[in-house]
Amino acid sequence: MKLFFMTIKPPLLRTGASVRNYYILKFMRSKNTTLFCKDSDESNGVTRTWKNLNKIYLFKVYKKTILNKLFYYFQFKIPYLEYNKFNNIDLTKLKTDKGIIWFAELESYFLLKQNLDKLNYYKILDAHNVDYIRLKSEMNTKSFAYKMLSQPFVIRLKYEEIKAIKKMDHIIVCSDVDKKYFAKYIPENKITVIPNGVDCNNFKPTKETNSNTVLFMGKLNYPPNLDGIVYYIEKIHPILKQKLKNIRLNILGLNPPKELIKLANKDRSIVIKGFVKDVRSELKKAKICICPVRYGSGTRLKILEYMAMNRPVVSTAKGAEGLRVTDDKDILLADSPGDFANSIIKLVDDTSLYAKIATNARKLVEKEYDWIKIAKIINLLFIKEKLL
Repeated sequence: MKLFFMTIKPPLLRTGASVRNYYILKFMRSKNTTLFCKDSDESNGVTRTWKNLNKIYLFKVYKKTILNKLFYYFQFKIPYLEYNKFNNIDLTKLKTDKGIIWFAELESYFLLKQNLDKLNYYKILDAHNVDYIRLKSEMNTKSFAYKMLSQPFVIRLKYEEIKAIKKMDHIIVCSDVDKKYFAKYIPENKITVIPNGVDCNNFKPTKETNSNTVLFMGKLNYPPNLDGIVYYIEKIHPILKQKLKNIRLNILGLNPPKELIKLANKDRSIVIKGFVKDVRSELKKAKICICPVRYGSGTRLKILEYMAMNRPVVSTAKGAEGLRVTDDKDILLADSPGDFANSIIKLVDDTSLYAKIATNARKLVEKEYDWIKIAKIINLLFIKEKLL
């Protein structure tokens, strides 16, 4: 059966969503797979990486301007979704007797929203997170006025997301938490949990470093990541500087905003390294990895990469939401600045605790989150739905 994999985010080993797309496409890859991917600065990388697919089509979407952004705002529509309706995808490329369309995120559904009923395919949406919950929780961190102004857009996004999942034959989610939410609107048997994963052959355990380096990684202009690392710098890092000698924070990720750069420039113990092609080299230098995320949805792929390399993780409960982790066994969970700082200090001071958390973390990802094992879930889904 022909598979059409449609995505806004290029399936490359870059940021969280792109990494998920990369591995899912990798395990579904065949001579019958056609990739539709948004044309971007990374398009050359896409064509080089996926040259063995049946075909690759790069499409452009409607150019963003202040005027059309205002046009959507005044209609209480979500601009980043609406832009995707205007694209140069040639629908004749999708004509086939039988096939599957895999929408790799909610945004890519909007690429074909207006023509979806004309396409007689089995339709799957991979919901990397619940977009409505992500936006709602983000707005709750803003001022009262901002929250009130954004409320119509939050409601609109909920409506659009529910409408989208009802048009699908099947929904993929990253966690049981997200499945429970979507099951309020569609039958539970139409939802399959395919968690985020890690390549355990690529991310191998390494020895503990002697440095007191804390590491955070993630796309830095993504609001939950930015909020989390700013929270850590302002509330947690000052406590650690008072109690740990030579404490250092390394921050990895694309697109660091000016706000973050200004904070880092005020403190010599903080280094923003930006995008690093191979994060394993930085993970080897880190003693402890953190996920101070306070809102959002989905699951944090970065935590799994930390764990795979034997690095103990300190996270907020929200940051680890959806992952089958156990506090004080394979991770340390802390939601207040003081508790978060104390968890890091305990790992530095207590070598037995450090070893326990690091060892159990690696065991967990090997058992539950290796991409090779996750691929079997996809295969079972295709067999169950008679798509093979």
